[in-house]
Amino acid sequence: AGCRVDAAVRVSGLGGAALSAPFVAACPLALALQRHAIATLAPAAREELGSPIVRIDHLGSFACRRVRGRPNGPLSQHAFARALDVTGYATADGRTIAIDADWPGTAGPTAAEGRFLRRVVARQAGWLAGPFTSVITPDRDARHRDHIHFGLRPPRR
Repeated sequence: AGCRVDAAVRVSGLGGAALSAPFVAACPLALALQRHAIATLAPAAREELGSPIVRIDHLGSFACRRVRGRPNGPLSQHAFARALDVTGYATADGRTIAIDADWPGTAGPTAAEGRFLRRVVARQAGWLAGPFTSVITPDRDARHRDHIHFGLRPPRR
């Protein structure tokens, strides 16, 4: 159906943090995620939460499907293992930050958790701003209520 993963690696950790499960990613995504973990995630956790991230929870990278699950239309970034959907984080001091519960604007996030999550996504999409070409948050639509999508455009053919 056109789904494929070119130059794939198995990712088992990012920036010193473990993952809820290893996943397969196209090399450009693995590199972008590592860059993000070091340059954005680690400083945001240190400054907003006062504790490093020790685990990143996710829904996975590769899924052979179309954008928004539609029967027609372009293939999703997930169809090329060029996107990761992150559902939350765990800190060294034992806190769990879940996107569906702690995203700013949802029920009951602390100020620190909300600031942390906003910093994780701030200025990440775009060539000059960060390593990703798309970052989709719960603010976008109900499909993303429980995760943040970090993605790269599929390769041109």
